[in-house]
Amino acid sequence: MKYSKCLIGAAAILVIFSMSACVPLLSLYPLWDKAHAVDMPGLAGTWIMPDENEKVIIQDAEDIGYLVEYIAREKSKTVSSSYRMHAVKLGKTFFFDFEPEERGLRQWSETEAFLPLVGAHFVVRAELTGDTLKLGILDDERFVKKVRKEGIQIPYAELHGDEYVLTAETAAIQNFLLQYGDDPALWEMNEFQRLR
Repeated sequence: MKYSKCLIGAAAILVIFSMSACVPLLSLYPLWDKAHAVDMPGLAGTWIMPDENEKVIIQDAEDIGYLVEYIAREKSKTVSSSYRMHAVKLGKTFFFDFEPEERGLRQWSETEAFLPLVGAHFVVRAELTGDTLKLGILDDERFVKKVRKEGIQIPYAELHGDEYVLTAETAAIQNFLLQYGDDPALWEMNEFQRLR
């Protein structure tokens, strides 16, 4: 059975970075391409939120990119997810393109007879200053509010009345973020500190 790299609508993607209980805007196309992928010196390491309930472990990958493990404590249990990530620089702003790491998805779906999978990504805005890493997910509700309010033309689909998927291709996503990526209305930044 062939496994896709991401699962739309599954709990595996919805627990990602539970920052402010936001739901990431899933995208059918990646943000990253070889022309815009960058290395961020000092990014690899372990990052933790001040309340110590969320931790991000970032490792350099062999090619352009990173392997990321996200760990969160939820009530009495700990949950984790693994991702493949690419750093992208558009203008002066850095973004991360996340997709679930295929090995973890395969393990997660091994007990399923048939599980329809569709490739997807999500975007995180990033600011790295010394031992501080600020991350903000492109939230689906914030995105739709901005697009509708300003009449921005970018393809997306509405699912089930309150979930959205970005259907724009890579270049259109990059153009959108070049124009609006610094707008604080799109992002709620959360601060992580390097764990020493």
